[in-house]
Amino acid sequence: MFPAHESLEARETIDRLASEEYGIIYVTEAIASEIAETIRRYDAVVSPAIILIPNHKGSLSIGKSRIQEKCGKGCRSKTFL
Repeated sequence: MFPAHESLEARETIDRLASEEYGIIYVTEAIASEIAETIRRYDAVVSPAIILIPNHKGSLSIGKSRIQEKCGKGCRSKTFL
């Protein structure tokens, strides 16, 4: 676990984990909404996969939307979450 409470810290942590070849990085939707450019940059590469998850306050539906968007493009079916 690599906690990051500020956007700069989150960007640096994601970049470091990617350079260390982590395959999957889980990021809360709340922090992801603050670092959208960094998240988009990693969308363009196979690894690492950035998975957005809700925090303790609940879902912002960003992660669900991303999964539906990616699956809709890749498998042409609706994903139920």
